[in-house]
Amino acid sequence: MKILFTDEAKKDIVDIVQYVARNNSEVANNIFDKIWYTCNLIANMPEMGTAVSSLIECEKGDEQIQEIINAIPLLDNVRRFPVSGFSRLIIFYKIESKKLKIIRILHGSRDIPAIFMTMFTDID
Repeated sequence: MKILFTDEAKKDIVDIVQYVARNNSEVANNIFDKIWYTCNLIANMPEMGTAVSSLIECEKGDEQIQEIINAIPLLDNVRRFPVSGFSRLIIFYKIESKKLKIIRILHGSRDIPAIFMTMFTDID
């Protein structure tokens, strides 16, 4: 399965690696390798991730946010999976015509519902 990265996902990788490299370049290189490894793992077993809507529902428990998320049809097929060895880094992806589209790679402490609400209207 071919792996495609959105511009946002590419920027996420650069930002994550640069942030970590400020303190430890070896760990930053390891994160980069683990992101690539995990993307290949997902490409081989794309259904192993969890639907984004369930993540948002579990973490927020806010029916209003869930209604907004459910109203965005592009989220219907978006899944999430943690980066191997770095469980707080989460890869968000979609499967489209035998292609794995990496949408974002985000740290779990970020406001993921807010990020989705602002960015998913731009994904084709």
